[in-house]
Amino acid sequence: MIIKFELFQKKYSELSDKKFFLFYGNNFGKVNYCTSKIVSYFKKKLMCKPIFFSSSDFTKKSLREIILNYDSDDLFSNNFLIIINIENKFSSKELVEIVKQNTLKNLKIIIKT
Repeated sequence: MIIKFELFQKKYSELSDKKFFLFYGNNFGKVNYCTSKIVSYFKKKLMCKPIFFSSSDFTKKSLREIILNYDSDDLFSNNFLIIINIENKFSSKELVEIVKQNTLKNLKIIIKT
């Protein structure tokens, strides 16, 4: 689903059932605004704990490994929200496969670029 910025401002609270978000464009102010709105909403409404990564973090661990770690049930029933900031060339093959499979239980993923 693609939503224009103006519609997003009015309807972001209706997106709680979505698991993947991609915010991109030349206007970094809008990208950051949309990301912070969704993060704030999920923290408040769904009690999600945000975890921030940059694309350079995935050289140390695989993306799939990180996602599986945060998508598994934990002792305290925490839900997580992963925010990935892609700041340079990043191999998105692994990310595309995860999105295609769409097997996440509780995890939500925001990609900023």
